[in-house]
Amino acid sequence: MVYENVISDLRDKADRGFFELEVTTKNITNISTPGYKIERALPFDETLKETQRYMEAGKLQITKRKSDVSLDGKGFFLLKDKEGKEILTRNLDLHRDKNRNLVSGINDYEVCPKSQMAETFIGFQVNIDGLLLGKREDSTLVPIKKLSIVNFPDSEKLDFDGEVYRPTREAGMALPVCAGKIGQTMVRQGTQESSNVDAPLEFNKFKEINLKLSTLSKLNQLLNSSERQYINSLTGLL
Repeated sequence: MVYENVISDLRDKADRGFFELEVTTKNITNISTPGYKIERALPFDETLKETQRYMEAGKLQITKRKSDVSLDGKGFFLLKDKEGKEILTRNLDLHRDKNRNLVSGINDYEVCPKSQMAETFIGFQVNIDGLLLGKREDSTLVPIKKLSIVNFPDSEKLDFDGEVYRPTREAGMALPVCAGKIGQTMVRQGTQESSNVDAPLEFNKFKEINLKLSTLSKLNQLLNSSERQYINSLTGLL
């Protein structure tokens, strides 16, 4: 019975190790993903194969591209996908789709439909309070709309699909964020928020987990070898 308990414990530890390795590998893969938030495996005795996302902001990288817009502070830009469902992002990549709507991201999430823009603009400006303005050929600016910025009581429970976040019941009700005031969230054009993954820390964690898994594998081999020797010795006495 003691032997069986040891084997079971080794298997549990290995299972836990492989899950931690999977989560750490995901973090390393997303080091360069703008706005990505790091995940950690929850304690083994608390829940099995569950993670927690840490929503601390990443560093703002100055790109000087007018199409890049990010949030300096708490909250998310609230946009819509092509099916009209709400999505959330910390970064905007402003461009026009084939229908001349103002969109963001590789999946063309809607920022402002063409119908809300009364004239053709040669560019766009976003103020620190989230006010979107269109730029005419004579360089004058025309207010278009205020970008929707929201936050959630439990934002770490939002779903992340690899590019954007999606609301969940567990995250709570969306609360409007009033941007532009000193000490609060600011909208920054010409910047992108990087991931909050500490690369050296994650690579060290990756090495530690692999070392632990290697040690567990060797222990398991030794125990199996000892069991076979014990059985053979008993057989020899029969």
